Amino acid sequence: MDRRTYESLHVPIVERRLERLLCSAGSQADRLFDAMRYATLGGGKRFRPLLVIASHIACGGEPPQNETAAVIDAGCAVELVHCFSLIHDDLPALDDDELRRGKPACHIAFGEGIAVLAGDALFALSQKALAEMNAGFEIKTECFRTLSKAVQEMVEGQTLDIEMGKESVDPLQLETIHVKKTGALMGASCRFGALLAGCDQQTADAHESIGRKIGVLFQIWDDVLDASAMEPNLVRVIGMDAARAYAEAKSAELMKELDAAGGGFWALRLMAESAVRRPV
Repeated sequence: MDRRTYESLHVPIVERRLERLLCSAGSQADRLFDAMRYATLGGGKRFRPLLVIASHIACGGEPPQNETAAVIDAGCAVELVHCFSLIHDDLPALDDDELRRGKPACHIAFGEGIAVLAGDALFALSQKALAEMNAGFEIKTECFRTLSKAVQEMVEGQTLDIEMGKESVDPLQLETIHVKKTGALMGASCRFGALLAGCDQQTADAHESIGRKIGVLFQIWDDVLDASAMEPNLVRVIGMDAARAYAEAKSAELMKELDAAGGGFWALRLMAESAVRRPV
């Protein structure tokens, strides 16, 4: 199966569940609800839910057939956290970006106050997705713990990003930011997939490690795609050619690890390949 086929099978299920979750969050605060939908249903790649499913498959779990599957709720929980983080990242106090996914950022479309609150509400909705997940108490508890840890790391990564923004950043410092800001949530995604397939903690740890490595690759390639960004960027630190070579080397190392893991890891391999095959 190629990446496009894999995405076409699973992304529509994720989209339907996100729609249902957002509808359940509707209230008298119509502008807040509209901002939540605007930020979430605006054409994201759904990379993180696809990672949840990929790890689940690698651990022997069945691919989801509809939006009631536990892996779909877990994937939506991570995606809602990701969308909340993008709203906040774009704010003038952080990255100060006016565009997101080719359209005005949430705070441009709805104002800064509503944007902040929409991000807060999406984070709360991510907790609802996990709470409603069709899984046992122990697995749910571990998933809540995993997501909480990942969000904490993500926030730490954004903090380092802000604090180092005007300083000279070396590649090691930048990779620390990448691991926390992007890798932590992708690591949680892969851990979710393993946990929901009934894996033990050691296997879940291994999948989390794979997800973190994919996250670093994803962020390095983002730096290549957006070399003019004002925040710390690997291309500005070591140059375009070196950054691309670094991404290719990291990718080859991870592919070797996934190949050694066996044929069941085919979907994770697709996801790892797509992290560094997005067009420049």
